[in-house]
Amino acid sequence: MQEILLQRIKFAKITPYKDYCKIDEKSKLTTSTNRHEMSGLFDDFRKNGKVVRATEHKKRGKIFYFSTKDGVENTFVVDNAYVNPETYNSFETKKDYQIKRHYGRPFTQIELYILERQIKIENDKLIIRLYSNIKTRGVNCIYFKKSYSVTSISFNLTNGNFTITKISKSGKSSTKHFRKNSFNELYNVLVNSGIINYRIPLSNKKSELYKECEKIFDNKIFIEKLREKLDVSYDVTLNHEISKVIFSDYTKYFIKLKKIKVPNGEYTYWLKNFYPTEKYLKKNDRKLIASILDMIDLKSKITIKILHEYSNIDLVNFKWLCEFFGDDYQKYISNINPRIFEDDNKKNKVEGNNKFLILNRFNRPIHRHTLSENDKEILIKIINSTNYKHDDIISSRFVSLIDDHFSMIEKLKDYIPEIQMKAKNYDDFIMEHNQFSKMVSLIKKGWVNEYKFTNKLINEIEKPIEVKLNLGTKEHPVWSSDVGEVKYLYPYILKRDDDYEEEGKFMHHCVGTYSDKEKSIIISIRTENASNRVTCEYDIQSGRCIQQRHFCNGEPPKEFEYVLEVVKEIVKRHSNYGTLNWTERNRVPVKINGIEIKPEDREPRRLNDIFDELYF
Repeated sequence: MQEILLQRIKFAKITPYKDYCKIDEKSKLTTSTNRHEMSGLFDDFRKNGKVVRATEHKKRGKIFYFSTKDGVENTFVVDNAYVNPETYNSFETKKDYQIKRHYGRPFTQIELYILERQIKIENDKLIIRLYSNIKTRGVNCIYFKKSYSVTSISFNLTNGNFTITKISKSGKSSTKHFRKNSFNELYNVLVNSGIINYRIPLSNKKSELYKECEKIFDNKIFIEKLREKLDVSYDVTLNHEISKVIFSDYTKYFIKLKKIKVPNGEYTYWLKNFYPTEKYLKKNDRKLIASILDMIDLKSKITIKILHEYSNIDLVNFKWLCEFFGDDYQKYISNINPRIFEDDNKKNKVEGNNKFLILNRFNRPIHRHTLSENDKEILIKIINSTNYKHDDIISSRFVSLIDDHFSMIEKLKDYIPEIQMKAKNYDDFIMEHNQFSKMVSLIKKGWVNEYKFTNKLINEIEKPIEVKLNLGTKEHPVWSSDVGEVKYLYPYILKRDDDYEEEGKFMHHCVGTYSDKEKSIIISIRTENASNRVTCEYDIQSGRCIQQRHFCNGEPPKEFEYVLEVVKEIVKRHSNYGTLNWTERNRVPVKINGIEIKPEDREPRRLNDIFDELYF
């Protein structure tokens, strides 16, 4: 082994308290044990100022005592012996005589640190290692709690392979973590864990000890030595950005040694999240994108082209989208408007996507819909009709909506054999999806409660309201309607149980359970195609707005603000007149296509099913 650099220091963090007790003069106490008294002994003594007498605890073994003379009833506070608010009344030192002085003192909390950062070479491997060992003993305790952690990266200088090791132990709990050629893990260790720009755990930044530690853990020297051995070049004056530069340069070094053919432009994302391993690189002439697509069974000329052009595409949901088109997905994917991929690439909403997620999802048996040629063509029309500047197409929200749509069609065929997707654009698709959702809800239930309101209330609330959005400033308002952007929103009173269920499912909140709340009225304020909504709950007696919720209980968008105020005024007026409440509630049997629906026998819902509904 050849040691290139070793940076090491030992120090202690000491928090002393004033000793009010004469330990050596304590009287013999009872041997009875009160676990609750012992566990909170010092906190109670310090915070509440109570004078206590501690007993011996069998499990904790030997323990120090706080004792007082009989008859003392006044309360007092245990003060710090060393007072410095900036360092939480602690001081840090590496001097042995100070550490020994407080080592066995019961009124001192002490933490002992050993910190090491090392660069060494073993055979053909370059190893960088960060080690910390901490021993902590609390006040009124004799035993130390020990913990340590080791983070290391081993670089093979011959073939470029690297292994990341994380080992930690605290008390009886220990963890071991190993990753080979994981660029995502390498990025986290280099950039986020501080192995490069190490932060010394000292609170007093002005102390001589801190200056000494900074000198010992000199990042410039560490980086220089690392640069020499990895044979990569970067500017060591970049300070906090240097860890990212090292990651980027080692990525280039790895690619060079492995002779990997990467796309022009950005390729770091693919290496970090979808490194295909040597098996697929050999099979695909060492081409990175082709190897990744081969690994997830999505390799074709069109998909290779798309990934080369759009380096941040959401690959997990792109794979899911291709699944709808079956084995001849290439034919249909090639007809998608390139602006869809371009916009998805710019949004860069791919956090958390990685090869383990995609392989676990698609390498196990899943339900795949068998779509007709007509269904596939309609699906492409829907995708291309979307407002690509605002709507996320290659996203879990959209593809799960498609998946749910075809699942509902399969279910409804028992009642309507000729049912199929008929939507010609995105807006029609949303309307059709809402209709199918209502019918499926009815199948599950078999009947619905129907609420009747006065015609006057319905006519006043459900009339379209023009959107007034201030495009200027508060002092100089410019209303959207004044510049030709005339839009309307459409309030709708939820009148049936299936209205509540559809609203809750579409909006991903709990309004579906509100249909039995007799003291509330729910009004859904929607765009013309109902694809964007705000759900509002009002108290029937007072007309007070209880809550207003957008998707997933979010805050209403600004374009809804004016309309929400108008609806509030209408609701308030009707509450004053006493006409806000429903007049009748009836249970209505449901039929679909002339077939009377019988309620399904529902099986208990699994927690995983609920999570799938919420997040997929």
